[in-house]
Amino acid sequence: MTPLKASLASLLTRRFAAAAALVTLAGGAAGGAAFAAINSSAAAPVAQELATTTAATPTPATGTPARHGLRHPLAAALVRATAKETGLSAKTIRQDLRSGQTLDQIAGTKAGDVAHDVLAAIQARLDKLVDSGKITKAQEAARLAKATTRIQTVMSTKLLQGSSK
Repeated sequence: MTPLKASLASLLTRRFAAAAALVTLAGGAAGGAAFAAINSSAAAPVAQELATTTAATPTPATGTPARHGLRHPLAAALVRATAKETGLSAKTIRQDLRSGQTLDQIAGTKAGDVAHDVLAAIQARLDKLVDSGKITKAQEAARLAKATTRIQTVMSTKLLQGSSK
């Protein structure tokens, strides 16, 4: 192997090791969601839902629109649940969000049902993790409490205000 190839191979190995370390850290921060997604194709939906309960959500206190928009998995799940509960199309909901409304305002009296639907989906996935021994009941309770808070935050945040997407 030429010296150039050897140095390139060494550089790629170091970068791969650094990337693996980042994935490991992300997995720990997301409650093992990244690890589960990488190591089990069947666990990918569970990992995605867990990531939604542990990922940072926008705070309404800043007064600025969320940068995540509807690409954030929790926001997308809440939009789908809002569409299901209200009978509105996702396109109509996005237009309402762009005009400055929150999901709470769009859902109106169905806002509680929307939040309940998404929380029930999260709980079902967490129950499977408890049953398989991947998390404890205490961890499930903590994640459900965090999910409840995040759902309330996203429901009351102006997600796409002024967005042209």
